[in-house]
Amino acid sequence: MNAYNNLGILYNQLREYKKSMNCYEKAIQIQPNNANTYNNLGNLNKEIGEDQKAISFYERAIQINPNHIVAYNNLGSTFKELGEHQKAINCFEKVNQIQPGNLTSHWKSMNVFPAIYRDLNEIERYRKRFENCIKKINRLLDRQSTFTKKQLINAIESSTNFFLHYQGKDDLELQKRYAQLIESITKKIYKEFDLKKKKKYAIRTHKNWIHFFVF
Repeated sequence: MNAYNNLGILYNQLREYKKSMNCYEKAIQIQPNNANTYNNLGNLNKEIGEDQKAISFYERAIQINPNHIVAYNNLGSTFKELGEHQKAINCFEKVNQIQPGNLTSHWKSMNVFPAIYRDLNEIERYRKRFENCIKKINRLLDRQSTFTKKQLINAIESSTNFFLHYQGKDDLELQKRYAQLIESITKKIYKEFDLKKKKKYAIRTHKNWIHFFVF
C-alpha cells in the first residue's frame, strides 16, 4: 500500500495524473481507510483544478484521522483560494489546537485576507487579527527555539500578506511589524550570517569609540 502511495506521489509530481490516480485507487483497495491516501487524492485533484473533489478527499482524510494536520492545512489552503476565508481560518486554527507549535499553520492563518470586504468593520477585524497573529507567532518563536531550518523556511514560504494592501489603509506600521517578524525568522535560518553581522557591528562600534577618544 505504501509503495502505491509513494508511486502515486511521484507520478503526480511528474504530472502523470492518470497513473497517479490509478496508484491511489489501488492503495485504497488494499487499505480503504488510509487517511494519507485520501489526502494525496486531494492534492491530485487540486493539482488538476478539481477543487470541490479535493475538498471532499481532504475531509475524508480528516474523518478517518481527526488529527491529520497536513489534511487540515491543505483543506484550509483550498478554502482560502476559493474565497472561503472563515473556513480557511477554522482549518488552520484547528491545527493550532492539535499542535500549538505548528509554525506553518500559524503563518497561513495570519495571512488570510479577503480581496473584497463587506464593510469597514470587517476590514478592521482582519487588521486587528493580523496584528494579533504576529504577536502569537513572536511568542511562539520565543517559547520554542527548536524549529529546524526546514520548518522555518516552509512557514514563510507558505503564504504572504499580499491582500493586506487591498484594504486601502495605511499599512506602514503593520508592515514594519511583519518585516521584523520575518527578520527574526531569517536570523534563525541563517544564524552564521547574523553572527557575522553582529561581529562586524561590534568591530565598527569599537573603532568609533577609539576615534572618539583620539579625536
